[in-house]
Amino acid sequence: MREGDWKLVSMGGPAELYNLRSDIGESKDLSGVEKGRVQSMSAAWEAWEKNNLPPMWTPTPLPGQKKKKKA
Repeated sequence: MREGDWKLVSMGGPAELYNLRSDIGESKDLSGVEKGRVQSMSAAWEAWEKNNLPPMWTPTPLPGQKKKKKA
């Protein structure tokens, strides 16, 4: 998620936060020092996500991930 110069990244694990103005290479995770920003951006993402429909396709697993079995 982008908000101005800030980028929040979460792939199922802990969120990472980067300031793209000062760190275009996303090498310094600021989530530990910008906890309030992580919380507000995460809340905005979750509010947006609630209005979306579930995927109508089966996602391709990332390398190293196990394929989920259908119930």
